[in-house]
Amino acid sequence: MSAEAFFADVVPASRRFHGWRRVAAAAALPTGFMLVCLGALEILARVLVVPEVLLPPPSRVLAVLLLNASVLCYHAAMSVSQVLAALAISLVIGIAFATIFTLSRVINDMFAPLFVVLQIIPKIALAPLFVVWFGPGSLSHLGFAVCLSFFPILAASQPDGLHYQLF
Repeated sequence: MSAEAFFADVVPASRRFHGWRRVAAAAALPTGFMLVCLGALEILARVLVVPEVLLPPPSRVLAVLLLNASVLCYHAAMSVSQVLAALAISLVIGIAFATIFTLSRVINDMFAPLFVVLQIIPKIALAPLFVVWFGPGSLSHLGFAVCLSFFPILAASQPDGLHYQLF
C-alpha cells in the first residue's frame, strides 16, 4: 500500500487541508493587525517629522536590519549557542542536585536553606560579580545564564519542590 493510499484511507478528502486553513485563519488576524500598526507608525513618523532617534520609521529599521544582517545573525547564533549550553549545564547540575536532595533527607536539610537564600538574591546584583570573576567575555555570560536557570530547574526537579521548613 502506498503512502498516498494510506493517507487517503485515514483522512477523508474533505478534511485533508482543513488544519492548514485553520492555522492560516488564526494567523491572519494578528498578522494583519501588526501590518496595520507598522503602517501607522510609518505614516506617523513621516507626517509628524519625528527625529529618527525618537521614532525611526519601520522602513528605515528594516533597511538597517538588512544592511547588518550578517553581523546580527552571527551574534544571534552566539547568543542561542550560549543559551543552549547554559540550559544543558543547568539541567545536568539541577537534576543531579535534585536527585541527591530527594535521596538524602540529611543533605536536603543541610543545603536546602542555603539554596533558598541564594535563590532570593537579586540576580541583577550578581551580574557585575560574574564580569569581575570571569571577565567580560562569553564565560561570564554563560556563568550568569547558568546561575539564572539553575534554581528553577532544581526546584522543579524535586518531587515536592525546593522548600525549607523551620518548624
